[in-house]
Amino acid sequence: NCCEKCTNVIEWKIRYGKYKPLTKPATCVSCKEKVVKYAYHTRCIPCVEKEEKCSKCGESTAQFVNLPPPTEAEIARKDAELQRDLKSLPERKRRTFLRYMEKLQKESENPDCDNQMTAREKLDEFKEKYARDDFDFDDFDDLDSDE
Repeated sequence: NCCEKCTNVIEWKIRYGKYKPLTKPATCVSCKEKVVKYAYHTRCIPCVEKEEKCSKCGESTAQFVNLPPPTEAEIARKDAELQRDLKSLPERKRRTFLRYMEKLQKESENPDCDNQMTAREKLDEFKEKYARDDFDFDDFDDLDSDE
């Protein structure tokens, strides 16, 4: 969550053995709480995202160089959302979308190809056109009962 200049400074410190990790959390200059867990940073991650300032120098920047990777919870939530969206599609469109995903994966290995539409946009388009809004798995509960 740092700008390019600050990222280069921290990388230099790591490379030449000058980096000193934090032993206990530091105080965030924005929210005044002890939640800063990275050395040489002065703002916590929520404050950086909210204010869109560099975590080290505090300058407003349009882009950050080192963004933290998504947490396991975020990955699981996005995967569950994708599965839920796929289940709302009819079987034929679902298979079409999965073939499209495989094609994107093959093209990502080949840097010469440009993707015209991302997978998420394609899924949203399919969902908008073909999703079954009234489909519910509870419709089949009466078939399972042994009355």
